[in-house]
Amino acid sequence: MLKYEGNYIPYALDTVDVDGFAANINADEESAALSDLKHLADQLEPKIHKAIASKKEL
Repeated sequence: MLKYEGNYIPYALDTVDVDGFAANINADEESAALSDLKHLADQLEPKIHKAIASKKEL
């Protein structure tokens, strides 16, 4: 997962550590933006327990 200026960009070639990605995003005290692929967004968003400032699906 890449974080650039508050924007999280999760990526995985094979298996996805959705719980790990969500834990990192949830632990960040600042509001987060999220850019990801639709199949990752569907798995990741229910596990994020904070407001996402902006969201972009690729």
